[in-house]
Amino acid sequence: MHTYTETSEILEEDVECEAWIAPPYLAGIGDSDLAFRALEEEFGWTWVKGPGHTESAHSPCERARVTLAKREDDPDEQWDWEIHVDPGFGAGEEWRAEFEHETPVEVVRATATAIARDLAGDGPTRTPTGIGFTAVVDRAGWPIHLHGHTAVGTIAPNGLLAVTRSHPSAGPRSDDWTWHLRAGEINDLVWAGRLSASMPRHVVAAAMDALTDPQPVLREARWLPTSSLHLIRVRPSHWVPTAAMNTAAVPPARAPRVPTGLTPDQLALAARHHTNNPPTTSTAPPR
Repeated sequence: MHTYTETSEILEEDVECEAWIAPPYLAGIGDSDLAFRALEEEFGWTWVKGPGHTESAHSPCERARVTLAKREDDPDEQWDWEIHVDPGFGAGEEWRAEFEHETPVEVVRATATAIARDLAGDGPTRTPTGIGFTAVVDRAGWPIHLHGHTAVGTIAPNGLLAVTRSHPSAGPRSDDWTWHLRAGEINDLVWAGRLSASMPRHVVAAAMDALTDPQPVLREARWLPTSSLHLIRVRPSHWVPTAAMNTAAVPPARAPRVPTGLTPDQLALAARHHTNNPPTTSTAPPR
């Protein structure tokens, strides 16, 4: 079976071809419709395509919305995801999440559909015992890092994905970006994301489950993030991944690109990172 060992090989062959990409969290946004379609078809949300390619989905109760919109005054025409649930639902706090343009759609879809299930049931889902951030990370075999009494986090075995949870502040929890995600090399991020302290535990777990899933994802070559081309591995699209072969497409563990003994400040993503990654042939988001 033929295996691509260099990403440049498949790009030179055909930039419009599809390929299986690993690790998934560096594969780029993919088809953004997958998130909106899941909300529309499975939960009855209203999917609206607005001007300038802006898209959004609204829950039937109008309490929640997911938006993909272009950043204002951005010459690179990057797009960002926003997830928002109005206060008054559940514990009465606003739920918020933001993901940068190259966040894989699978992560956004997992986060949004976990929220949609809560709304469909007219109340937050009770998190089963043991199902949370640490349980998901432990199941994936990723290490847990503790930083005193203020933060906990994890770093992927290859050092290219970091997730931290800082201690909530004394202010409104919806304004406190407690969960921070960062993918890519420490000085050249592919994407970043954050979730509010008010976000339910099981929703955070759903996002982490998508992030730690070793299953390769299918992407069109021309939409791969330029900042991750030297970090990913690819296989041709006719290769069908199976449970027993998932790890075959995952790059071997490598020395982390981040220093050991990280402080909460080093891992935090409060300062958003804007990547410079224009598409190869078009400035419109991939479909």
